[in-house]
Amino acid sequence: MRLHVLVLFEFVMCVCFINTVFAYMFVFSTNMTDDNGRIYEYNLETRTVSYLLTNIQSDVYSITYDYNNGYIYFPRLHKNDIQRFKYPSDQPYTSEFVINASVPIGIAIDPLYDQVYWTEYNAGNIYRCNLDGSGKSRVLNDDPLFALTLDYQNRWLYYSTTLTTPIRSIQRSRLDGTEIHTVIKEEASDISRGLQNKIIFSTFGKIQEFNMDTGNVSDILINQQSYIHCFVYDSNNEYIYFPRADKNDILRFRYPSEQVYMTETVTQARRPIGVAIDQVDNHVYWTERTAPEELKRCNFDGPNKISILQDSELYALTLDYRNRWLYYSIYPTRSSIRRSSLNGTERPEIVDVTSNWFEYSLTEISYSISLSYEAVHRNQDLDN
Repeated sequence: MRLHVLVLFEFVMCVCFINTVFAYMFVFSTNMTDDNGRIYEYNLETRTVSYLLTNIQSDVYSITYDYNNGYIYFPRLHKNDIQRFKYPSDQPYTSEFVINASVPIGIAIDPLYDQVYWTEYNAGNIYRCNLDGSGKSRVLNDDPLFALTLDYQNRWLYYSTTLTTPIRSIQRSRLDGTEIHTVIKEEASDISRGLQNKIIFSTFGKIQEFNMDTGNVSDILINQQSYIHCFVYDSNNEYIYFPRADKNDILRFRYPSEQVYMTETVTQARRPIGVAIDQVDNHVYWTERTAPEELKRCNFDGPNKISILQDSELYALTLDYRNRWLYYSIYPTRSSIRRSSLNGTERPEIVDVTSNWFEYSLTEISYSISLSYEAVHRNQDLDN
């Protein structure tokens, strides 16, 4: 399964990051409500969860992987430092100190120059140092910061600010802190890579496009009269599908298009939140938050709608369509990730923690960014 998502924007998150590092493995972190903080590994083939690190003594809001040297780096918010550990390893996992930091929260790796970058939440600083902790220097200072990611091939740094007034924003700068400008001035619900070096993101009632070359933001759709929590792209037929939770329907539109973007209704749904597509059987799947809460599917153009399963507090959704599995999250009372076959059978719970966290490849979090450039630019094909 190839990692297609380049940009993951998360909103209201306590579990920090879930990243497919090696074939059929997830690595993710939880906060201190889960036995003082842990980092887990989930094996997709055996369906087993194992601890990599326990008793971290801090919330861990992000994880990044150094593919060149085989280390996972993570910031400890409450211990004011950056740690790392060798992954994978035949020995027991033990973290080691990299460098001190002031309330670090976001983290990213530059594999070209062997440097680690991080955001300091309260101070509004972005720092960097060498992978071993030497050569620390401040890159820039801004409003209180949250998430961080690098487009290391084009030498851009993306980060999010957390002030509510002015509205939270996503900023971009060069890796030395110059050429700072605002990418997005609104709270975005879902973001994904578009075509020709573009990023597509959704806000309340809008879907917009950011041109990474020019820095321009343009409207694709406006006046949708609903929160758009996520969207998904059918690359075979060139349609973007999205749920309108406040309008109780699933819409789609052709992308890209030389014409004015126009939506068409796929199907009605009861407060839909998550959406995913199966490009093998040409189905669209979604989660419904209004009772009876169901996960449903239909054909791409709307017919043959069926209920796959019922569960409580359904939220996010994604498909491993090659291996014929769907993953969905339960939120917020009993936060967990579950898996089932595409017909709703075989429904083991993957992980259940008391923190508020979600997902595998879709998200909803409190202004954080994760561009998974490493996996995609290195063509990490999980089928091999």
